Amino acid sequence: HWLPLAAASAVLLVLLVSAATMLRQSRQIAHEAQNTLQVKNFLFGLFTAVDPHEARGREVSARELLDRGAERIAQNSALDAQQRAEIQATLGRTYYQLGLFDQANKLQQSAIEGLAATDSRGRRLLALTQSQRAETLTELGDLKSAAALAAEAIATLDNLAGATP
Repeated sequence: HWLPLAAASAVLLVLLVSAATMLRQSRQIAHEAQNTLQVKNFLFGLFTAVDPHEARGREVSARELLDRGAERIAQNSALDAQQRAEIQATLGRTYYQLGLFDQANKLQQSAIEGLAATDSRGRRLLALTQSQRAETLTELGDLKSAAALAAEAIATLDNLAGATP
């Protein structure tokens, strides 16, 4: 009865592999959901300064909110390294858009350091942050470093393209 036994073994193997894959994917989705929640909560917390009870009639500028976020990010122990780097990259890009290139450069550099050893999702963010920092360095007049960082961003993307999806 080797044929029914082989068929039953194949079906069992398919079921086990499917279950393992679904478990891995559910853990990954749960982790990403937790990351999103932590980042959202951190960014939402920045805007408590515009709460009328806290602002007390004083207007709060976008720059003040960014500065507050940059200060608070190092103190927030609820964030893991990738979450912290994602927020730093976001704040760095916002500083860049406001023309505050020194502050943008510092946050983008910290984000790059935090994303250096991450998974493929983090590697995509790493490449994006590298290219954004290259733009910042260009604005600061450091064209040599900007070109080197842009080349690193391209290499990061090339490595992702060669990896399995």
